[in-house]
Amino acid sequence: MSLVPVYESDSALGRFWQAVNAANLLASYCGSFHMIVLKPELSQTDVAWACSLLHELGHSTRALEEGRAGRPQSEGLSHQALDEEIEMHRLNQQLWHALGGRAYEQAIEKAIYWIDKQRRQTKSGVCTVTLPDFSAANESFLDPAPSEATRRHRQTEFATQAQFVAFDRWYPGRSRAFQADFLTRQYRPAWVGWRR
Repeated sequence: MSLVPVYESDSALGRFWQAVNAANLLASYCGSFHMIVLKPELSQTDVAWACSLLHELGHSTRALEEGRAGRPQSEGLSHQALDEEIEMHRLNQQLWHALGGRAYEQAIEKAIYWIDKQRRQTKSGVCTVTLPDFSAANESFLDPAPSEATRRHRQTEFATQAQFVAFDRWYPGRSRAFQADFLTRQYRPAWVGWRR
C-alpha cells in the first residue's frame, strides 16, 4: 500500500486529482490503486491525523481481506461500500469517545437535541441537519483546529457521529438502514469519479 500526498496544484493532473482535492477529506483510501491519499495542505493536529489514518487503514484492511485491493472498484455507492463506511464511522466514533470521554458524550447529547428538533419540525425520519458549531467541544480532545478547513472537516465528522447515535436510539434494529441512507445523501455528490 502507498501513502500519496496530494496538493492543490495536483488538480492540474486530471479529473481524479481534481475530485480528490474537492472532497472535504484529510485522507482517503483508493482501492483500485491500493493507496491512501493525504492532503497535507489541510493543517491538522497529530491526534486528528491519526484518527483519519486509522479510518482509511480500516478501508485498506477490509479491501485486502476481501481481495479488492488493487482491483478496479465499482462506481457509486454499493451496499458493500456503505456497510464499510458505516463501520469506519463507527470506528471514528469509538476513537473520539475514547479521547473525549464525558466532554464528547455531552456534545453528542446536545447535537442529538438539535437533530431531533429538526426531525420533529420536518416530520422526517432522516434529516441532514446543520448543527451549531461544536468546535469548542471537539477541541477539548482533538486540540484547536489549525484552519477553517480543518474545523469544517471535524464538524462534518462530528455531525455524522451524532446522527448515527440518534438513529441507534430512534430506530433500534433498523438504524443501519437509516445510517446508509444518511451516508448516501452526504457522499453521493463526491463519491462518483474518485473513489476508485
